[in-house]
Amino acid sequence: MVSIVKRKIKAYILLESLTALGLLTFIVSLVLSAIDSTRRDLASYNHDREVLLVARQALQTGQDQLSLNGYEVRVVKQANSWAIFNEGKEVLHVSKK
Repeated sequence: MVSIVKRKIKAYILLESLTALGLLTFIVSLVLSAIDSTRRDLASYNHDREVLLVARQALQTGQDQLSLNGYEVRVVKQANSWAIFNEGKEVLHVSKK
């Protein structure tokens, strides 16, 4: 009888330990995924910011194309609007009504 009680207690402690380990793993994975998502968002924001800074420099110098710091920006000026392109994508479009 004594050995059965000791085995039940050891099994209960093992079950609690596995549950705590599972919960800890879940929490750590949530935190790491949030950090990764924030890092990706920050990298995207920094890329967009650098593109707009290069575009501003192109506009200030009156150039239609400017390559700087690995970013190539093309500015298209029309009668009432400006469009800024980077890697074939329109980054910004400004129009006057």
